[in-house]
This record gives sequence, structure tokens and C-alpha cells, in this order.
Amino acid sequence: GSAGAHGALKVEAPSPRSPPDSAPSPQTRLAELLNAARRLVDQEQFRKAEKRLNELLELEPGCVDALFVRSTVRHKLSKLSLAIIDCSTVVHHVPRHAKACLRIVRLSRTSGYFATAGEAIAHINHWFSDRGDEASLSVIEQAKAEFELLERVRELYRALKRALASGPGSSSC
Repeated sequence: GSAGAHGALKVEAPSPRSPPDSAPSPQTRLAELLNAARRLVDQEQFRKAEKRLNELLELEPGCVDALFVRSTVRHKLSKLSLAIIDCSTVVHHVPRHAKACLRIVRLSRTSGYFATAGEAIAHINHWFSDRGDEASLSVIEQAKAEFELLERVRELYRALKRALASGPGSSSC
């Protein structure tokens, strides 16, 4: 079954009339997997958490909550490209998912995926600039700060390339 709007999970209490040996509903199973994964993250057992989240996402591929938690886990496991992909999938389902948008920018910048970081900043400007609420303005401000960092990193990268090109090993004798 579907996990509801945008893949958000609703935790179901067992029906008081159901027999104790009845199998949990698919929705309950998904919620149990997500809660187990979150506990494993809290315990810093990231590999086990990733396994639980993979199980959940096999059952419900569009579960935004699981994708976002898995992006956290993958970031902790230094699987930065996969963390970015998870966040991109979240943003595909929920374009105004501020945390996922900002995580894409940060991970892309630190991974050297400057074009991806720039695209994520443009996405933030598009989806959040028309809203006047405090949360949206905060996201815009964070994106601006990330953009400034991105520009500094890009400039340092260009300077390093120039220095390497003109360094002692650059002559061909």
C-alpha cells in the first residue's frame, strides 16, 4: 500500500479487536522499520540503519521520511554521492523540503560537485523566494551563505589548479 501523501508514514496503533497473533499491517511494518532505523541512527549504528532503511524502501520506494533518514546515514558512512541522490529524490517528491535542499547544497559543495550545488541553490531560490514566511526566509538566507561558501571554494579550487599548472613539475624538459 501507499505510505500516504509524499511518503509520510503514519504510525497505526493495533486494533483492539485484532487477535494477538495477527500479522501487522504493511503500514505498521513500514513504521516499525523506520522507527528501528531511527533508533540505530541514534545509537550511531549506521550500517545497520542503512540496511533497515533499504528494506523499508524496497517495500515503499517513495517514502520521503526513509529517504531523508537514509541520506543522513549515508552521509555518516561517507557515501556522499548516494546521500545526495537520496536528498534529490526527496526534493523530487517534496520540492519545498528545506532540509533536503540545503543538504544537497552542503554535500555537493564539500564533495566538489559545484554544478549540483549551484542547481540546488537555484532550486531553493525558485521554490522558497515567493513565500514570505519566516521559515522560507531562513532557508533563503542559509542558501545565500552556502552560495558564498561555494564561490570561495570554487575560487580556491581555481587557484590551486593554477598553482599546480605553474609549479615545479609543470615544465616539460
